[in-house]
Amino acid sequence: MTTNVYVIFGAAVRENGSPSGTLERRTTGAWQFAASQPGVHIFVLSGAVGKYPPSEAQVMQNILMQLGAMPDQLIKDEKSTDTLDTIINTQNLMHTLPAIDNVFVCTSPYHSWRCRLLFQLRGIPAKRARMPGDLKFLGLRKWLFYCFKECVATPWDALLISLRR
Repeated sequence: MTTNVYVIFGAAVRENGSPSGTLERRTTGAWQFAASQPGVHIFVLSGAVGKYPPSEAQVMQNILMQLGAMPDQLIKDEKSTDTLDTIINTQNLMHTLPAIDNVFVCTSPYHSWRCRLLFQLRGIPAKRARMPGDLKFLGLRKWLFYCFKECVATPWDALLISLRR
């Protein structure tokens, strides 16, 4: 049987403890994508406590449990505070799992290229999960800002991850 790992990258939690729109889209998008894939599904929920509690990983766990996930499918990474942390912590977690056939990056489309590249630099051939877009929810200006941020962060994170070898 195929074992798939879905790495869901965190996003903000609102002041009342509910998920931001981005966090909810990433989490529900991962669940929907996993439903289209054969095999065993393991979700790595990545995100520490940000500006507001609880942790992003805890909010993701709450969403997935409501959607029907079983507790043994969910692994919380509540230490990661950014993309680079998520890559490294996920790689460390993967050593504790049974044989993995596929690793899927579950994040906003503008963010997925950097995540896949960083996984590949760590020797993990991650694939992009089909995820909902953010443009219509963020608006053009904010979406362009996030795309520009990725252009800056990608080479920086690639350099940092290369130096850690």
